[in-house]
Amino acid sequence: MNAGKHVYEGSSEGFYRDPAAVRACGLFRPAVYEMNDALSRMSGSAPDPYPRTVGEYLAKFGGSGKAGTVYCVSCPSDGEGVAERYAEEVSRAGEDSRRGITGMDSRDAVSAARLKADFYFGGIDSCLAEAVLGRDSVLIFDKVYAPLVKERAERIRSFGSDVELEGDI
Repeated sequence: MNAGKHVYEGSSEGFYRDPAAVRACGLFRPAVYEMNDALSRMSGSAPDPYPRTVGEYLAKFGGSGKAGTVYCVSCPSDGEGVAERYAEEVSRAGEDSRRGITGMDSRDAVSAARLKADFYFGGIDSCLAEAVLGRDSVLIFDKVYAPLVKERAERIRSFGSDVELEGDI
């Protein structure tokens, strides 16, 4: 939409491929699109597929080689058992692992139990980016987000990084 008029229909990738059309709508292309185009030109590779997240971008342009694992803790709406599951997955991932949260129930459970979290927002993408860089992490998420976690991990894999999901997934 631009000034109430329909100007584009299709994928976000198609829209962002046309910087002039994006500017005409008063928008900016996401930084990951700009970086993708620049590195694709520099390396002589095709810009497609376009990464949508930092993790996808890292996977496309060379992660660490061996991917890490995201240890998953699915949080029920009452937060019951999250602290125990968190401790189990932290012991598997390592005490120095980064921890992310996605969802209100998870945020409440982590706060109530005073658990460490590095990523209070964007936990899914942040933990997957850690995995692309070869580092293990722990992701606590509301049960409703399980399909999204799987979808995002699969998309990272489509860019060439064999990230693993373990635990409550």
